[in-house]
Amino acid sequence: MLALDVDGVLLATPNDPRDHWLSQFSRRFGVDADDLRTTFFRRWWPEIIVGRQAIEVGLAEAFSSLGWNIDVEDALSCWFDGDFFVDNEVVSAAKEWSSRGARVVLATDQERRRVAYLERRLAPLMPFEGVAYSGQLGHQKEEAAFYPAAEIYLGISHREVVVFVDDRVDNVAVAQQHGWRGCHFEKGNHWRRRIESLLLQASRRDAAAPE
Repeated sequence: MLALDVDGVLLATPNDPRDHWLSQFSRRFGVDADDLRTTFFRRWWPEIIVGRQAIEVGLAEAFSSLGWNIDVEDALSCWFDGDFFVDNEVVSAAKEWSSRGARVVLATDQERRRVAYLERRLAPLMPFEGVAYSGQLGHQKEEAAFYPAAEIYLGISHREVVVFVDDRVDNVAVAQQHGWRGCHFEKGNHWRRRIESLLLQASRRDAAAPE
């Protein structure tokens, strides 16, 4: 099984700061979206990302405190669309690994609205069989509890067959401590070769695993 992170792996960070979704948000609504870093992300995001608060509530409260007359649904659309920069090389590789028999899933820190958006936008581009995400599991990937919860959610019976790819070293380390095969994703650093090697190891372990 191949468990892929979304932001930083399947989706890339734009090279031009003007393309960042906060910059797009500022231009579209005529505000300084950097104000959201304190009023929304510092105040509301820790609860939203693990499913203890709805993103709509947090945004509405943040907009109210800033005096912004912005529709929450318009804001979410701008955010999600503006943050959707697909790494076509990674998506292409995932499609190839799937065609060879790898079961592809997503393992990501997300809240429910963006997960629904990502499922809709990514499904036509690549095959994947499920999304284990922090808003559903109640834990982020930096927490050890994320991984056994993800196994239950995704129906994983043998943790040794999971190849986990993430752009954060700390997440990979926690996954490895749990027993997953981890790969720290860095573009231009033989990432494809390393993932293929881990998938081969995992497939051998899967074949040897008792029923």
